[in-house]
Amino acid sequence: ECENPIHLVVDTTLIGDSMNVRGFVNNSVTVNGEVLASSFQELKVDDAMSEGEASCLFHMINNQEGEQWSESSIVSSLPTAADTVETSILQLQKVLDSAQAYVDAVVEGNPNATVSREIGIQLAETLSTF
Repeated sequence: ECENPIHLVVDTTLIGDSMNVRGFVNNSVTVNGEVLASSFQELKVDDAMSEGEASCLFHMINNQEGEQWSESSIVSSLPTAADTVETSILQLQKVLDSAQAYVDAVVEGNPNATVSREIGIQLAETLSTF
C-alpha cells in the first residue's frame, strides 16, 4: 500500500468518442481525532497515451455495432514472420551483390578500387562460400 492511494474509474464501454477516466482520493472525516467516515474527493485526470495506444483505442471505439474494419491495409501492414525473413534475405542479397561487384573490380585491377588486391582475393574467397 501507499500513503495516498488513488482510485481510478475507467469507462470501458467505449460509448461515444472517448474513454472516460475519473480519479479519486480518500479523505477521512474525523471528529476529536477519531475517524468517523471516509469520503472520496474527485481529482482532475489527464490521460496520456502513445500513438499506438490512441490508434488502438480509436479502432476499438469505431468498430462497435458489428462494423468491420474498412481499411484492410491496417491489418495487412503488419508483417508476418515470412515477410520479415523475405525482406532480410533480399537486403542480404543486395549487400552480397554489392560486395561481389566490388571484389570483382579489385580482382580485375580496376584503378577506381582503393582496396588492395590481397584483400579483394580474401573477400572473394569468403563470398564464394555462400
